[in-house]
Amino acid sequence: MQHYPFRCIFFDLNGVVLNDTQAHQKVWKEFFLKHGVLPSDNNISRTNGRRAYDVIIEICGVQPDGFRCHELMEEFTDTYQAYLLDADLIGVAGIKNFLTNLAMCGVQKVLTTSETIVNAKLVLMKLGLQSLFDKLVTAEDVDKGKPDPSVYEAALSRSGTYKNNCLVVEDSIAGIRAAKAAGIKCLGLTTSLSEDELVSAGADWIAGDFLSLPKNLAIHH
Repeated sequence: MQHYPFRCIFFDLNGVVLNDTQAHQKVWKEFFLKHGVLPSDNNISRTNGRRAYDVIIEICGVQPDGFRCHELMEEFTDTYQAYLLDADLIGVAGIKNFLTNLAMCGVQKVLTTSETIVNAKLVLMKLGLQSLFDKLVTAEDVDKGKPDPSVYEAALSRSGTYKNNCLVVEDSIAGIRAAKAAGIKCLGLTTSLSEDELVSAGADWIAGDFLSLPKNLAIHH
């Protein structure tokens, strides 16, 4: 069994496990247009890696925990879930083999996403990956979304591992900042942003997908 440099890896969902950045942004664009919000590049980029709840409060300008907030949150969740149910979902290249190989190396694998648990489980089921994750940490498990480190602090607690033994895989600025704020090393995937943007956010390593990992993070047989 190959020794892997980390004992636990935390995986974001959108853009890390599921290759759907453009589709996810399309759902947001249509949602913004429907509710009179200009779907500018800036507004769309601010959705990356963040909870729908936080996006709706900030960009749609509604009061936290008010009726309108919950109404919009429910609508977006249902809209995105309908897309997930209907679409032919595609995983990021190499994700299934990487997860399988990590299991063979005794590495714990935790999904750490800003998605709801219902949508997260739906994605994993459709991609055939549900048995390959040991634990899930979702939007419902934290009071603050990325870039706040709460999701990764919760993941550390749930996995029973120390931050020095963990690696985060992210594709968004908010996600990378959350990882670094929690004191965890981060691999940035260029599925949503450029290498320069990921490095500027604080990523320690960069890769295009799980078939092109840096040598020290790849698993060799």
